[in-house]
Amino acid sequence: MTNLLVVVMLESPLAIKNADAIAAVPGIDVLLIGTSDLTLEMNLPGQLMHPDVAKAYQAVVDACKKHGKWAEWGCLHRRGAHQIHRHGRQDGPRRQ
Repeated sequence: MTNLLVVVMLESPLAIKNADAIAAVPGIDVLLIGTSDLTLEMNLPGQLMHPDVAKAYQAVVDACKKHGKWAEWGCLHRRGAHQIHRHGRQDGPRRQ
């Protein structure tokens, strides 16, 4: 038996908009926000604390909660860790 973890990266506003549909795909385990690329695509380069970035995080967390997936994102510095604490990571079910 092979253990496999499938992680998809969301790095654009379109990907965030489709987070629910992406999280619904069987076999996907983790939705990972590429925060740096996302902020660039949102014309907010490096603005990790911007309210629109927080809304994107929340959309992904909500989709993951709904579909039992894990939500993760990269943080570039300590301030970004505050976002994770505020939104919380969604741990999905562990597969056997």
